[in-house]
Amino acid sequence: MQVLYLINDKDLDAFSNYEAVSAEINMQGTEFVRSYNFKLHKNAIVEQLKCFLKKEEN
Repeated sequence: MQVLYLINDKDLDAFSNYEAVSAEINMQGTEFVRSYNFKLHKNAIVEQLKCFLKKEEN
């Protein structure tokens, strides 16, 4: 499964320094909110974000 996530500039520091544990997704057009727990490779988001930010600096 792949997830595309958009991150506010003000949240970059938190996403860059801490592991993602869970995500809540509001299903647009419905009243449903789904909660997902990250069990494997929790630090992958941190590593990917660091790589992305490094490329953006260049």
